[in-house]
Amino acid sequence: MHLTVVGFNYKNTPLSLRERLAFDREKSVAVNKSLINQEVIEEILTVSTCNRTEIYCVGSCISGVKETIYHIIAEAIKCGVSELLNVSYVYSDAEALKHLFRVAASLDAMVVGEAQVLGQLKGAYQAAVEYNTAMLLMYAVEKAGYDPEAIAKYLKKLGTYKSAGEKMTINEKGDVLPSIKMAEFK
Repeated sequence: MHLTVVGFNYKNTPLSLRERLAFDREKSVAVNKSLINQEVIEEILTVSTCNRTEIYCVGSCISGVKETIYHIIAEAIKCGVSELLNVSYVYSDAEALKHLFRVAASLDAMVVGEAQVLGQLKGAYQAAVEYNTAMLLMYAVEKAGYDPEAIAKYLKKLGTYKSAGEKMTINEKGDVLPSIKMAEFK
């Protein structure tokens, strides 16, 4: 099985298209249901905000998963697949997981450190669980997303995170978090 993400964000997707891709919960559920009914997809999680829409899928064939995602999304927003290809990004396996961790840690946000992103990711996961589109692998990914320290350790291991100090911050729940201000990212 492979983890693949197809995404559209503020860095490479025009605002007019991002607005069409900003799915509310109902539309996100409909897209997830369409995708999970495809033979090549085992699990699905869709994160959709005003600045990004990302579709994380688990399947046995990366190219089949990508093709399926593009077709379902194009159908959902009534456009051609070619309109989506040049303004999206695709990551698979370790790169997809690395990207998810960067998103969860708000390192890929328009405003780095924005706390809202993790909440949106948690909401997307809860919706996927509710509609039975996320299972074991997505559960493991989601659990890692709840722990910013695990994300920082993972990114450090991959060589994309360098600690500039041991300073930590504590959020409103009392969780210890690495300070964004005290980190340097490539």
